[in-house]
Amino acid sequence: MIMLPAIIRPNKTTALTRAVAAFKAQRRPAHIGLVIDATGSREHSWEQAQTAQLRMFKDLAGLKALQLRLLEFGGGKVTDYGWQGDALKVAKKMAAVRCRQGLTQFIPALEAFEKDKTKADALILIGDAFEECSNAVLMPSWNLRDRGTRVFCFREGDDPVAASVFNTIAETTGGRSIKLGDQLPLADLCSGAALLAAGGEDALKRLPNAKARQLLLPPPKP
Repeated sequence: MIMLPAIIRPNKTTALTRAVAAFKAQRRPAHIGLVIDATGSREHSWEQAQTAQLRMFKDLAGLKALQLRLLEFGGGKVTDYGWQGDALKVAKKMAAVRCRQGLTQFIPALEAFEKDKTKADALILIGDAFEECSNAVLMPSWNLRDRGTRVFCFREGDDPVAASVFNTIAETTGGRSIKLGDQLPLADLCSGAALLAAGGEDALKRLPNAKARQLLLPPPKP
């Protein structure tokens, strides 16, 4: 009886996995920062946001070529979890976060990345309000731009001040400012920003969500 060799089917890989895998041969992994608003105004949508954020962390889990740094704020305090190479550990810490009353703390969070010896390739800001001095975002935004850090701002709700400030931060740093919605879920946008930071525009083009992909791609040069 002749034994035929078993057919080995290759494992399917996601676009994010393929894009980030290229960084394994490089000395410096891609560094992505996360700044998450955990103030009281987000409490009504917190469970949904946590589900979306967990999905993003699962996409990144196990990829040693990525370093993540999570900062979240609430109750007038910014909590910095430092750079982590294990996305599941970051997800576990994020899952324990609960919303607390207090003003937003986006500026101190931006300054933390601005002054960090380790440069972030991209920052992802998530929130629904901005309750600080609008002009004070300019200096850290300029400095982040000069470091080559793009900031992607993903906004819940229709707060006009938050929309204006997030637009300014994104335009200054070369990132994007996008309002979340049914066709623009947080997980797709965050994964797209990670793709862009890890593998550039070619990697982002493989993001399944066409609308998110289109909005995250930089506009064509004139």
